[in-house]
Amino acid sequence: MRYFSLVALLVISTTAFADSSTNRWYIQWGWNREAYTRSTIHFTNGSEYDFYWVDAQAKDKPDFYAIPSTQVTIPQFNFRIGYRVSPNWYLELNHDHAKYVVTPGQVMHVQGTIHGVSIDTDTVLDNSQFHFEHTNGANFWMLMAARRWDNGFGNARTSFFAKGGAGVVFPRTDVTLFGERLNNQFHVAGYVAGMEGSIRYRVWHGGYLDLATKGGFANYLNALTVEGGKASHYFWFVEGIFSLGWEF
Repeated sequence: MRYFSLVALLVISTTAFADSSTNRWYIQWGWNREAYTRSTIHFTNGSEYDFYWVDAQAKDKPDFYAIPSTQVTIPQFNFRIGYRVSPNWYLELNHDHAKYVVTPGQVMHVQGTIHGVSIDTDTVLDNSQFHFEHTNGANFWMLMAARRWDNGFGNARTSFFAKGGAGVVFPRTDVTLFGERLNNQFHVAGYVAGMEGSIRYRVWHGGYLDLATKGGFANYLNALTVEGGKASHYFWFVEGIFSLGWEF
């Protein structure tokens, strides 16, 4: 239902100003790998705790084992739908279901107050007591402007795309603090911006393969945590994407 509503909104918004002689859609689905910069994560609920994990290291969680199954939203996946608004320009709805996992077992510097006690020390992250991840998605939803160049490398089947845009992060955060775990609800938690470049190779009629690299910045302002608290952090990311698509 979430996909249907967003796709319907894109159709309505683009049809209003597009030149009917250049109407052309594409839709694609693929999979990704991610790399993230270190991130300082701020945990607070006002009265019980207010502390920082300083320079936390995180990794992705591709879960590619599920690709052959019907559970298509378990792996890290990508969804794109684009609409041509002029001969070489598209408007694209761009969703990256990336996963962000703070690496367990790392030595973490912790600063702040917990239950009224000031702390400034190193500790080893133990999953049973402290853990943080966006694994039902870090979920980057973006509206992108895309420029297309055909005849890439002098080949009529090959096109290049350059894209840029911004949007929201829509995570479901799984967090454990002080031994209490909460796998919370999906919600808009902040914003994201990025740029993407891709090579598209047409295999048959409208069918194509797409190989892309994306870089961006994500800022989570209010990820939900235990005891009515929240977490905030930001990071840069780079992403490699392989997709299958269809133009129509």
